[in-house]
Amino acid sequence: MLTAEICVNVTAKKKLEIYTYAVPQKFNFLAQGWRVIVPFGRQIVDVVDDEIWFTPQMLKCTSI
Repeated sequence: MLTAEICVNVTAKKKLEIYTYAVPQKFNFLAQGWRVIVPFGRQIVDVVDDEIWFTPQMLKCTSI
C-alpha cells in the first residue's frame, strides 16, 4: 500500500505536525497539494476538494 506524509494542523499546539498515512488504492491519484481527511493513526478516508488545493507556488512558500 502507498503511504503519504500528511501535514496536520494541530490547533491545540498551534503548530503543524507531519505524519505518515496509508493511501488506499481508490486515492492513488493524490499528489502533493491535496487536502485530505485523516483520522489520527489511520489511513486517508476522503479528499476535501475535487482538485488540488495548494498550488506548487503556494507550497514553495512553506517551510515544510
